[in-house]
Amino acid sequence: FLTEELHPFLTNQIGLNHQESILYGHSLGGYFALYTMFQQSQTHFFDVFIAASPNLMWADAYLFKLEETYFQTTNKLPKKLYLSVGDLEGASQNLFYQAFSEKLIERGYAEFDFSVERFSNSTHRNTPIKAFKNFLNNI
Repeated sequence: FLTEELHPFLTNQIGLNHQESILYGHSLGGYFALYTMFQQSQTHFFDVFIAASPNLMWADAYLFKLEETYFQTTNKLPKKLYLSVGDLEGASQNLFYQAFSEKLIERGYAEFDFSVERFSNSTHRNTPIKAFKNFLNNI
């Protein structure tokens, strides 16, 4: 839908100029952004991904397996990823965030621009705006 319907519609209706496409998601939307980045079954045109407080525990931590499959295929990831979490989101959320972040750093993907941020005094409810604002301020 995003690449075959929405993007062409916006291009035709408002003259969208595709120079760099960003996919932003929070919570399960963050999960979707990461899923989109690592899945290999469909091509996508996103260059930048913002995953704010992604639910990395969802579906038995499937994203860890999906990333492993991606890494077994290639060591190149020509994308930009901004990954964030709030320190008050709970122990499980923070542990999965830390493990996923460390895994991506350990991989050393070529052409991968990766940044992480843990917000202090932040819950799951106030991280989406902070993540979006901080990402835009650091472009």
